[in-house]
Amino acid sequence: SRFKSAAPELGGSASFCAGAMQSPSGTIPCVSESIASGTVPCRSEGVACIGYRASSLQVGGQEVPLAVWYPASDKNAEAAGSSGGAAPYDHTVSLAKTVKLLLRMWLPGCLKRRFGLPSGCPLAVDAPAPDRACPAVLFAHGFLASRFDMAHMAELLARRGFVVAAPEFGDSISANFPDLGEATSRDAILEAALRHLKGDFRVGRVGLVGHSKGAWTGANSTLNFPLGRVLIAHSSGCLEYQGTDPLLAVASEGDCFFRAGWKDFAAKARADCTVVYDGAKGAQALVAAATEASLPRRAALLFEEGWLGAAALPSHISFLDPRTNDAMIEFLSKLLPLAKLLRMRLMDFDVYNDTRDSDVVAAVLLPATAAFFEHHL
Repeated sequence: SRFKSAAPELGGSASFCAGAMQSPSGTIPCVSESIASGTVPCRSEGVACIGYRASSLQVGGQEVPLAVWYPASDKNAEAAGSSGGAAPYDHTVSLAKTVKLLLRMWLPGCLKRRFGLPSGCPLAVDAPAPDRACPAVLFAHGFLASRFDMAHMAELLARRGFVVAAPEFGDSISANFPDLGEATSRDAILEAALRHLKGDFRVGRVGLVGHSKGAWTGANSTLNFPLGRVLIAHSSGCLEYQGTDPLLAVASEGDCFFRAGWKDFAAKARADCTVVYDGAKGAQALVAAATEASLPRRAALLFEEGWLGAAALPSHISFLDPRTNDAMIEFLSKLLPLAKLLRMRLMDFDVYNDTRDSDVVAAVLLPATAAFFEHHL
């Protein structure tokens, strides 16, 4: 078959220095079933298959990895190249990079593990670009994060007709290229990613999704995003943007960067945004407002106590794809006691290790994000 299977490709154990590909333990996220079946509520009908390219950018003399998802017609899917197995996403977790950025200590660069992450829907590698103009979305990952952190959202948006590009930044957990400061800044990489999309795809209006430091990146970017900016999980960046692009700020009371000052942040959001949508029911109201063309240009989606019955409050990384979260846990969880002893910044890694709630959060966040962008087409 030319389509990527949604089943994980389980390999044998790999040493820290090995280059073997393996899938994190666990099952494919249930939200992938919604993506693959097209049941996630959005206005457009969606495509049967999406294309995927593992590309790269030249920025500051460095080769910067770039993941691109896009609509693929059935005809294009049949013409696509080899599917390459059941795990198309080549994701690396670097222990050396993590320790360097958090503790300023040097470890051998080979202390890393590569994971072949499975796709969540039918996917054709290197399928031809769509022969029509498509809206586009850039994804900006956070500190010590990955270009695959929102792969579930990218797959959904590609099903809905968007081209989605996720570049890697110099402070990623994958350590694929050195951070050279201004030469390889986040702004420089975002601009290069946008040029790449305009060169390889017929993109129209563009939006942005940023998580954590990526939300700060999105709030401060001088690029134009007429489809809007979805800024997730940054205590200042979520509301910092004051330009004319549409804004959806997303935050949780359970996020380690919000807990102490949540009341002040929530009050600011309610004063700053035209509408604040609360929890799961609020997300449904957001989708309805987008469908009815009544969504305001500046809104917030807040996850507070009771956001979904007795469900735990989302942590900082609950918003990310379960596949990258599970890979990180598989590789780094044994080091968690030492990390706590050294008082390392865990960014809720320890909380998520207990809750494993990315599926639940995605079922609320993804439809709301897709509806937000579709509203501004």
